[in-house]
Amino acid sequence: HRSTVDASACVRADLRDATAVAAAFELVRASMVIHAAWKLDAPSILDATRNVVAGAAAVGADVVHLSTDAVFAGDGRPVDELSPPDPMSDHGRWKAEAEAIVESIYSEPRDTGAGYRLVFELPAGWDSG
Repeated sequence: HRSTVDASACVRADLRDATAVAAAFELVRASMVIHAAWKLDAPSILDATRNVVAGAAAVGADVVHLSTDAVFAGDGRPVDELSPPDPMSDHGRWKAEAEAIVESIYSEPRDTGAGYRLVFELPAGWDSG
């Protein structure tokens, strides 16, 4: 989070660094974390997810993990949140593995969204820029 939210602590940590992430969770003692960090390399996806989920679990925090539709082949077949991953790219494979990391620690999906994959279509004409 690049700016503070009123009445919240702000800490900075390299999410790939397990010690730094654990220390951040110990300091803040969050009750919920939204893991939305992204960079296109395996350590930034896999190590960061492993560290965030382990840190959250250590303090009893719920986790909402954001994934991607890249965990699917994109071949036009209908998919939903319960469809098995079949990625075609490194990014999709890493994100599918990150989902498995979350599910290995949070084996029971909860109301927070932990363990679920959100799949949606963007409206026609939507532009990310």
